Amino acid sequence: MANGTAVDGCTVDLRVLQFIALAGQKFQKVGVSDLNRHCTGSILGAGTNSAHYFRGGGFAVDFSSLNGHSLGNDSADNLALLALLSSVAPDGTRADQIQCRNGETWPHLTRFEDTCNHQHIDFGYTDGQLNLIS
Repeated sequence: MANGTAVDGCTVDLRVLQFIALAGQKFQKVGVSDLNRHCTGSILGAGTNSAHYFRGGGFAVDFSSLNGHSLGNDSADNLALLALLSSVAPDGTRADQIQCRNGETWPHLTRFEDTCNHQHIDFGYTDGQLNLIS
């Protein structure tokens, strides 16, 4: 897919692509480390239950860096990414790993457990669309 070649059964959810584009408008550099594990057969982390994998995959994105800085815990860029997501996300969007931060709450976002070396965002548990302003 990254080389521009279509692969049967390998797609990326439109909301994931839209949010990557929004992040690209807000930050000078955006590092993405994971999109669709179903295409590669990878079952890292949550395995076949991951939004990177289930139902054909492509419902999640892992941001590894913003503005050239690795993401983790309470970095200013990570918090800005979550604020951006919260401003457009439909209810049920999963993000903000629960063990990585304390006290913050983000409208529309559901926290979950995952490692703190990236920011996982997934739309695999919601049918809602991003609230994009035209």
